[in-house]
Amino acid sequence: MANEVNGPTISVTLGATVAAVNTLIKMSSAGVGILTTGVASEDNTLVGAAMETGVSGDVIAVRVFNCVASSKVKMAGAVTKGAGVFTAASGLGSATATSLTRVGIAMEAATAANDIIQVLHVAGGNDDLT
Repeated sequence: MANEVNGPTISVTLGATVAAVNTLIKMSSAGVGILTTGVASEDNTLVGAAMETGVSGDVIAVRVFNCVASSKVKMAGAVTKGAGVFTAASGLGSATATSLTRVGIAMEAATAANDIIQVLHVAGGNDDLT
């Protein structure tokens, strides 16, 4: 068995039941839930692996993949919770992938320009995630 190198964990509120530890976890507008298929649209919102089990509404620990941290980002416009966040003009974040430089995953929704939201950083910017 390979050695495990533990990365950072975050606390997330579940939007669906997670019945097993170490289940792959995705972010969606409904909250955090299990990765149900391997399709590209879900790969774009992969967060990490569940460290606990729980049902919708529970807060559990998730070991995040390819991540250093999260931070607050001022948005150029609306973005859905769980959507990719990309670079935009004037140092703002955007839900539009025109730059193809992905900053991370929106951990909360923005409803208008200049909203400030929490974004989970992901490694491998410049991925074509449209």
